[in-house]
Amino acid sequence: MKLADLGEERLIEFFKQNNRYHNKVLVGIGDDAAVVRIGKSTITYSCDMFVEGTHFLRKDDSFFLGAKAITACVSDLSSMGSKALFVSASLGVPSDIDFNYVKRLFKGLTETAKKFKVDLVTGDSVCSEKICLDISAIGTLFKRAILRNTAKLGDYIFVTGALGKARYNHGYTICNRAKESFYLAKGYNIHAMIDISDGLFKDLSRICKASRKGAVLLKENIPLYKKSTVSDALFKGEDFELLFCLGQAGAAKLIKEKKYKFSCIGRIVDESYNLSMVDKKGKVVILDKDLSFEHFKK
Repeated sequence: MKLADLGEERLIEFFKQNNRYHNKVLVGIGDDAAVVRIGKSTITYSCDMFVEGTHFLRKDDSFFLGAKAITACVSDLSSMGSKALFVSASLGVPSDIDFNYVKRLFKGLTETAKKFKVDLVTGDSVCSEKICLDISAIGTLFKRAILRNTAKLGDYIFVTGALGKARYNHGYTICNRAKESFYLAKGYNIHAMIDISDGLFKDLSRICKASRKGAVLLKENIPLYKKSTVSDALFKGEDFELLFCLGQAGAAKLIKEKKYKFSCIGRIVDESYNLSMVDKKGKVVILDKDLSFEHFKK
């Protein structure tokens, strides 16, 4: 079997099912970040890799590559109810690349880390045929780990901010919802949460699959960025907004308080309903075709 036949999600499931832990691992492979216990401390950990030709082109401004890398990794921690504290960056780069390219990339890394109040503390550099950047982030929980697999029947589905930003801003989004994550983790019983890195459809599908539930989206309630379309929001990805599920009482409280911009975009339903979307005229569309990017897909 080729990886193109297996697909990214089944590959991750293989890793998850065939891995064994020897230390105090509270959350391992399969969520946005790992949660581990070291002595009396609980640590969150995430990592992301960016490869030339897959995630970016060499002609792109490398500043935005650095910014995107920090954003993606820190966002994974925010979606777990965690604050990022430290990041590391390892760079593979061809020897004939102009030094200015590396300086711009480093500026993107450090300026974004400063903006998010995290410290870039270590890394590695090697010569490689293609440019690749590997980022890791370490943080601490605000209160408890918020997972993907605990959405409940009848939950209201919310998102922060607006979706479809990737078609603007050089195709990169610099967005950190750590403040909103802290607010939610401290004041609400959030049932499930994920960050929107691969599009609303795919990331909501991950919550549904892990929780063995379905979802109904209200098309008119999906907040769109500038002239973005619903299709952009569903499939383009790299918004790095929080997508979370909340019970009825919590949802009513959240809507009433209005401290941050949260949009209620749907409900969690029985698994048999799959993932569907309803427009203002009541027309139901079953979202069974994933147009999102997927590694290894043919």
